[in-house]
Amino acid sequence: MEVNEIVKQLGETFAKQEDMKPILDKLDALEAQLKKEEVKDEDPKMIEVKFWQDIISGKATGDLDNAANGDALIPEVVYNKIHIALQHADWVRANATVQVSNYKEDIPILNTGATAYWVADGTAPTASVLNATTISFKSNRAAAMVTTSNLLMSAATPSILDTIYTAIGNAFAVLDRSAVISGTGSGQWAGLQSATITTVTAATGHTAYGDIDYDDIMDLFMAVPEQYRYLPETKFIVHGNLLGTIRKLKDSNGQPIFNPKDNTIFGKQVIEEPNMPTTGTTNPIAYFGYLKDYWVIDRQGMKISTTNQGYELVSKQQTLVYVDVLTDAHLIDATGWAGLLLSAT
Repeated sequence: MEVNEIVKQLGETFAKQEDMKPILDKLDALEAQLKKEEVKDEDPKMIEVKFWQDIISGKATGDLDNAANGDALIPEVVYNKIHIALQHADWVRANATVQVSNYKEDIPILNTGATAYWVADGTAPTASVLNATTISFKSNRAAAMVTTSNLLMSAATPSILDTIYTAIGNAFAVLDRSAVISGTGSGQWAGLQSATITTVTAATGHTAYGDIDYDDIMDLFMAVPEQYRYLPETKFIVHGNLLGTIRKLKDSNGQPIFNPKDNTIFGKQVIEEPNMPTTGTTNPIAYFGYLKDYWVIDRQGMKISTTNQGYELVSKQQTLVYVDVLTDAHLIDATGWAGLLLSAT
């Protein structure tokens, strides 16, 4: 019997409030069969079997009052399902440098660089003094909590949990996309607006996104140093409203600067982000930057809690699933970035 069939029976048994031991026995039998077939513990099928064994035995089930602490590390098969949804919905993680670490991360950032010189034989070059500061990556908690009916869990094929994990992944993606732009760095990611990024100002009179012209976009493009400008990871980030204006712009030869076939400006990919501002002169209405210098650190301890206890859940015949992750993100080097500001007058 496959694990999906057992999980469906688990849902039916749970909905009827019947004894779970027969289901646990079937999972134990399946585990024994997999071991006989020499399936390794890290195999996704074995991980999922052990996960459901833990759910039934209570090792991965938490009381609602303690859900914020999490009770079980998410097994790899579940973690992957959430992150597949994240990758599809979250351009940040798809483009940034993402690392997984349980350790405190202090990233050294050079404030000064080295200089090379032409020197005569026997002559020493001037020494470059390298100074650095550090960026500390903290453990900010991001969480999502969903409830679903016991009947839905028992009737759904494939398991409703797959749908729940996708919904949770999408929810974290929405959170990421907001934080990468305007995150304050206090209890959440440090977004681009909190970084020190070179800015260019649109021409006088260009006080609204609809006023932006070819020269403004070219100024933004050229504000990024050449060594970053043409890297594939260097991209534009704009709001859809501004993108609508850009799609109408043409160069001196009458050719549109936006290519709808590959979604690019000057050959560089455009990311449409609804969290980008469209008004004001304080924060850029467009960014052009090297996304690999935006670092996301995820802690390995992503946790899941499930419960059907408590008066409200019992009375409504519902199950609660809670997932949280400790994470942080910073732009570790703004050298390859530039932002476009609207003109104040």
